[in-house]
Amino acid sequence: MPDESPPRQPSELRASLQVLRESLSGGVGLVGVSAVALLLIVWAHPDFAYRVKLVRYDWVQFGWIGLNLVCLLLIPILVIRFGLRESVRDYGLALGDWRLWGKHAIVYLAIVLPVIAIASRTPAFRQFYPMFALARENHWLLIPWELAYGAYFFAWEFFFRGFLLHGFRRQFGAATIVVQLIPFVMMHFRKPEAEVWASVIAGLALGVTAYRSRSTLGCWIVHWICAAAMDLLALV
Repeated sequence: MPDESPPRQPSELRASLQVLRESLSGGVGLVGVSAVALLLIVWAHPDFAYRVKLVRYDWVQFGWIGLNLVCLLLIPILVIRFGLRESVRDYGLALGDWRLWGKHAIVYLAIVLPVIAIASRTPAFRQFYPMFALARENHWLLIPWELAYGAYFFAWEFFFRGFLLHGFRRQFGAATIVVQLIPFVMMHFRKPEAEVWASVIAGLALGVTAYRSRSTLGCWIVHWICAAAMDLLALV
């Protein structure tokens, strides 16, 4: 008689490994895993440059910016070019639709700058900004700090609104705006609570701009101007 026993089912371990393998396959897996690792490094080691004696403790914020440039800009670019074998232009590092992001930038700044001016009067805000403490005593130090801050936000916008948003775009479509929003907001958890809540709205708005314009430049300009305004208004 023919063998009528049911086909053998894969073990739980094998089935789980198969699901894990599928989740990590393709570009989405590489972008997702590398992004988690890079964000963990930035979050867990803000004083790395000081601990390896690259900067003095009172200049530790500049070392932190350097770490962000490596983890959120340089390494993602290498992942795109040599891991995914794609162009960084497809990940928002391009001019894109500059008319669209230019209009969005003007609207965002018109809304946000007055809000920053009001928030700058609160004690929590004035105690936190500028994050570079020496600039509170010597205002000339705001010049190198704001320039470094600009580089920092360039890295941030490329990472969240470029690497993550466009890395998941083919798989999730417009839902990738929400995907990049989650870690973006979480990276604000050390800041004043009002700013954390504001980052939810900012992350969605900037995500829409980057998604539609296929460029992170407008998002970077808005983020940098707002951050510089926060520092300046906290000191006046």
